[in-house]
Amino acid sequence: MPKKILIVEDDRTSRTLLSKVLIKYGYQTIEANNGVQALEKIQKVNPDLIFMDINMPMKDGITTLAEIRKSETFSDIPVIMLTARSDKKTVAKAIELGAVDFLVKPLDTKIVLKKVESFGNAKIEKSWENLKPIQQKMLRLSVASMQNSLKCVEDGKPLPYEEIKETCSYLVESVVDGDVQSLLDAVHGHDNGTFVHSLRVAAILGSFANFKGLDKQDTLEVVTGGMLHDMGKSKIPLTVLNKPGRLNEDEFKIMRMHAEYTMDILRKSPGITSNMVEIGGRHHERMDGTGYPRGLKGEDIGTLGAMAAIADAFEALTAKRPYKNPIPGDESLKIMKSWDGHLDPVLLSQFSDLIHKGL
Repeated sequence: MPKKILIVEDDRTSRTLLSKVLIKYGYQTIEANNGVQALEKIQKVNPDLIFMDINMPMKDGITTLAEIRKSETFSDIPVIMLTARSDKKTVAKAIELGAVDFLVKPLDTKIVLKKVESFGNAKIEKSWENLKPIQQKMLRLSVASMQNSLKCVEDGKPLPYEEIKETCSYLVESVVDGDVQSLLDAVHGHDNGTFVHSLRVAAILGSFANFKGLDKQDTLEVVTGGMLHDMGKSKIPLTVLNKPGRLNEDEFKIMRMHAEYTMDILRKSPGITSNMVEIGGRHHERMDGTGYPRGLKGEDIGTLGAMAAIADAFEALTAKRPYKNPIPGDESLKIMKSWDGHLDPVLLSQFSDLIHKGL
């Protein structure tokens, strides 16, 4: 189910432009042209996030925000205020009333999407309070770590390895305790696609490593490689990366570049090991040489690369996407076994044993 975002804006052109951007990236939008309409629509749809203009007729944004915050049912909905100018006094009032952020118009698409990722997941992240304390901490650390890592890549800086390592050490504890499935389920529906996929691959790959008898330190290295395996996606255009439907041929060519980008990012970051680079650079290689980025075959892929290919494929099949429903584990395994020559048959058999045993 796509996130529901309410846009409260009296200027029709601005409202429509923002709505089109959000729809393009897979969100459901509801529109209101003043605060009165906004309060009515909040009651009907209970949105995940609200973008609201400050200056509107009938009921302005500040007054509307105050009424939202007084509601027992809807007071936790994140509200991002929109303004044509940076009026410090008004902005301060909005923050005091509980606005989570504000944006100055005209809006930048990239910034809007980042804000949606940051604040549109409030309901899901609140549900993490039902998990064990160590799992809560791991998930919150991993969200922050992923955001910081992506910012480092954007700024041309090395990855914050020690921060990533700390996050992954908590994940290893869940792996060793055999308590991974609840984590996989907890991130379903979170909008940060790179975070969700990376965490789920890291958890699955870590469980696989633990099942094969690797010790805690080696499992930590594998989990860290899994968490970082898609860092190169930060260099892929958002129009391709966040496309809600399937990619066309040209878009897929662009997406395939992420494996090369990942290897480049990892090699330039202190603390990253060759095993982590192998996981990041070879999780799309295939035993028959039809994979990418290097078209490696058989043993040239390496055990960790071949394990990562299995974990990555299993996550993709069992995950919920805007364009597909999740496929059950047993059915996903049957599909993977039908890919003759693609995945290491010995490792896939071992992985099947793990899945039947339970993550």
